[in-house]
Amino acid sequence: MSVVRAGADRGRAAASMSVGSCDVAQPTWTPANETESAMASALATGNSQAYFRALAGATLYLPALDEPGPQQLVTVRSGDDQYVLVFTSTEALASRLRGIPAFRTTTCAELLDKWPDPALMLAVDPETPIQAYAPIQVVADGAAGRVDLTPAVALPGGPVNALEAELDQAVRESDVDALIGALVSGVVLMPTDGERWAPAPEQTIAVFTSPERAAAAVPGGTPLAELAFLDIALDWPGIGWRLVVNPGESALEFTGAQVLGFVEWARHGVDAAGADLPAVAVAEALVQPLPVELAEAYLVGHRPDISGLVHRESDLTRVPMGGVTHVLHWIQHCAEVCLPVRVPDEAPAAWRLTAVQVPHGAKLEKVGDDGRRSWVAAYDADLSEWLPLPDPDRMREALRS
Repeated sequence: MSVVRAGADRGRAAASMSVGSCDVAQPTWTPANETESAMASALATGNSQAYFRALAGATLYLPALDEPGPQQLVTVRSGDDQYVLVFTSTEALASRLRGIPAFRTTTCAELLDKWPDPALMLAVDPETPIQAYAPIQVVADGAAGRVDLTPAVALPGGPVNALEAELDQAVRESDVDALIGALVSGVVLMPTDGERWAPAPEQTIAVFTSPERAAAAVPGGTPLAELAFLDIALDWPGIGWRLVVNPGESALEFTGAQVLGFVEWARHGVDAAGADLPAVAVAEALVQPLPVELAEAYLVGHRPDISGLVHRESDLTRVPMGGVTHVLHWIQHCAEVCLPVRVPDEAPAAWRLTAVQVPHGAKLEKVGDDGRRSWVAAYDADLSEWLPLPDPDRMREALRS
């Protein structure tokens, strides 16, 4: 996911540069020293010169093998580019390269002076929120103010559903954990060609967070499949494929390795939820407020699963209802599938579900513009369909007549 990217008019160096990305397999990250704090702060505020100055003046750690002889640079290859790995702390090095027995220190100036091949690229703190992939000369140019970075933009026009609201807030706050959590528990739209996948050029698969985002990017009449985001990660075709969420100005981009990492991230999140967070009781009544497009997925498309943020039914009056047209009600019999979510002290308890089967008897409640509520459908697990419920107002009118 590119949190900050280079300006498009900087030539090959800018086109080959990526700064400020995150790894889905590392759900939490904190700076280990003043350099990393300065880099993170600079990215959060879009201050490119401060970012590169912190990097240019930093002590850098090179992974090393504990063997006699000259230093051998550790490199990795991605596509046509080869990268030299460096880190801004021993913690960053140890978290990314387990089993490396030693390290050596250097600086950007020393690296530039001894750089062995102009074609080599620099990879700083790979797979962390402050990472940089760039030609080494870019560091000096950036510190001198000759390279501009454009902060990632929030969704043009504003979010249109709950998933987009979570993503929008996560991008604005540079909250990697929240962004990944929203995607892992979200439902997206995928263009199809009659089969499951409809790949874009260069082994790219695009998904969209709403019909509005899809309509702005794909030809009219293109079939769209509604899928749990985690299901896409589970069925990912391979490490050589790339995923783009909402292609265009607000795109989030992931490598194949990062997409596969979503599955591990989800498992880690379940394991690390924490005993201090409330658990769902057996046979507890839960609810999920739904915008119109998700409600239609149940009422029209007979959607059989639940994904996203859910709450206790008893807390429904405390749940924000902006944009909500329906509320899904059900009894949750398997507490293990509910991942606890940390919320502010005054907020109602919340959990995330990912593609959990809708139980028999679950109901959909319509919320009118005037606040009036009425049951509109119930789920029949034998038929795998949502069946309409009688409208009590119409029944009363019929009885009166």
